[in-house]
Amino acid sequence: MISGGFKSNALPPSAKAIVNFRILPGETAASVLDRVRNIVNDPAVSVSAPDVAETRDPSPISPIDSDGYRTLSTSIRQVFPDVIVSPFLLTAATDSSFYTALTPNVYRFLAVESDPSVLAMIHGLNERIAPEKYLKTVQFTAQMIQNIR
Repeated sequence: MISGGFKSNALPPSAKAIVNFRILPGETAASVLDRVRNIVNDPAVSVSAPDVAETRDPSPISPIDSDGYRTLSTSIRQVFPDVIVSPFLLTAATDSSFYTALTPNVYRFLAVESDPSVLAMIHGLNERIAPEKYLKTVQFTAQMIQNIR
């Protein structure tokens, strides 16, 4: 979010920008803040972080050589046989970050077939999943439960 100024032909007396960073694995909120300060490199510009309680470092990378990942990938292939199973960097913050203290096997996965029209609705107006896509999600969940040993 950026704010500042009130006319297109006048310099604003002040301006403010709020940036929501997606932090890569291996980085931290502190390292991103340091990098931004170094890039801006202007004593007239204040760079600060929000309340620490609102800032999250990236979750650790979950192993792909574990029973959990094998069960997940097997279940995906059983319900969606035409897909390629591959690790992926999820750029959203999820509640799964609270489980990393319990196990390194935390996989952020939603079994919903999507296309650009579905992706455009995420967090938008009339967000929904088509009934036939939802049925596949339920089938995946049931298959995953059956595959857990």
